[in-house]
Amino acid sequence: MDDIRRVDCFERLHKHLVRHQPDWQRRSEAIQPYRYRTQGETFFLTHLVALLSGLDEEAAEGKRRIRRIMMELDSDGGQSESLAERLVIREKALTPEKALSETQKNNLRLSRGNLARLREEIGADGRSSRDGTRAGRTPPLPLGVAFDVYLERHDNLPERIAATQRLLPCLSNLNTFRYLNRLGFPVLVPEGRSQVFLFRLGLLDRTSGAIETQLEACRVAESIAVLLKRSALEIDLWIRAYVGRVPELSPVASLCRSTPHCDACDLQTYCHYYRFRRPQVSGGTVALPIKEWRPSEQPRERLLHNGAEALQDVELLAIVLRTGTRQCNVLELARRLLEHFGSLSAIEEASIEELRKVHGIGNLKAIELKAVLELGRRLVYRPLQPGQSIESSNDVYRSYGLRLAHRKQEEFILLMLDNKNQVIREEVVSRGGLDASIVHPREVFKVAIRASAASVIFVHNHPSGDPTPSHDDFVITQRLEEAAEFLKIQVLDHVIVGAGRYYSFTDGETVDVPIETVASSDE
Repeated sequence: MDDIRRVDCFERLHKHLVRHQPDWQRRSEAIQPYRYRTQGETFFLTHLVALLSGLDEEAAEGKRRIRRIMMELDSDGGQSESLAERLVIREKALTPEKALSETQKNNLRLSRGNLARLREEIGADGRSSRDGTRAGRTPPLPLGVAFDVYLERHDNLPERIAATQRLLPCLSNLNTFRYLNRLGFPVLVPEGRSQVFLFRLGLLDRTSGAIETQLEACRVAESIAVLLKRSALEIDLWIRAYVGRVPELSPVASLCRSTPHCDACDLQTYCHYYRFRRPQVSGGTVALPIKEWRPSEQPRERLLHNGAEALQDVELLAIVLRTGTRQCNVLELARRLLEHFGSLSAIEEASIEELRKVHGIGNLKAIELKAVLELGRRLVYRPLQPGQSIESSNDVYRSYGLRLAHRKQEEFILLMLDNKNQVIREEVVSRGGLDASIVHPREVFKVAIRASAASVIFVHNHPSGDPTPSHDDFVITQRLEEAAEFLKIQVLDHVIVGAGRYYSFTDGETVDVPIETVASSDE
């Protein structure tokens, strides 16, 4: 879609919202880009707690509960428990907030300390630069100003997202976008529905929870904001309203929900989703057969003439599926499959039984899909080869991160090395439930002794995506280290794989893997 069509498409979207929502103009004018610049620490912490707890910071009830959570963070463990119990008893009739785990509370405390240090450090830099020209005492620097300076030190959005996560370790990838958006930083919140909307318009090649796709959605929104001379915050509000993510909005205004109301939509001209559907007939919709399309629009012909990289995910899926049903063509079937699971990675994780629940996907198609996606997965991650050297925990993650991060059960892997830290081979010791793998030193070191290993590295995953070690992880690691010491085998590390991050027992910390590191490991 060229720039002129993009402008027309989103101007139609805005006119639709103004027409069907009387107070829409007031909503748009109320948006304040960069409003955080004049705010203090309370503003930042309030929005942080509200985001993690699911509370409305504008409502009186929400404000009261947020203050209590912040008091709980200041108290010790025993007081925190009693306070939490009182909150549940006294407010059980009200809408409950999300329960914060101990890890979240600790990360919140760490985030609060980081914000305080940020203001002091940047304030000190500012005072030192003025010492030679201005005498006297300078007022303390507002946290909003310090935070803005911190963001401006980074040149682009990926760096700013990564920097915000380092400053506020309690935030996940998507919550980082949500938090910056709440503060007033002009950025789209690349949630699933927003991605699907851009995907339907052909502005996004795929939808997924991967940070790369989220950043691409933000770049699309930013380019539209520039064309329309609007803030990215306004574009985000328009999209969220149209896909039904603004709860108090009239249903008539929200047409592009999970089940879109295409017949009433003003964007039909630009919508790829609508383009491949026929009008309502006999109470249902019948898609045009692929063979009746123009050759330039048929997925196989497009791949033949333009290459596979020019095709969207839905078109590649259609080629794999080969045929549709009597009610829908193969492209529509591929689109339904993607929308049902949300992303290619979710399709890859689904079982054959889950795939077969989608109408039009039988046993044969499900098997073919699993085979093709497994081949793709094996191409992405590169297993460690015998003779390859291991120099750090990052080397381990680069080889096992993509392989284990999305597994639904824990796997415990033993990596055996020689006295030069070169790989001998690996062995899957156990596959456990969703909570823990049962690992016995006898089973682990029996294999290591047979391989004449001089040292070993343990690798396992957390299906939750959070690599923070549990109590069982510490117990198992200690037990294995004691057995290894008796056998004169060195334990180099124990790496726990999560989603986009890992924990190293040797490094003693959780490491967030930068986007460029993951990308380089795939080359």
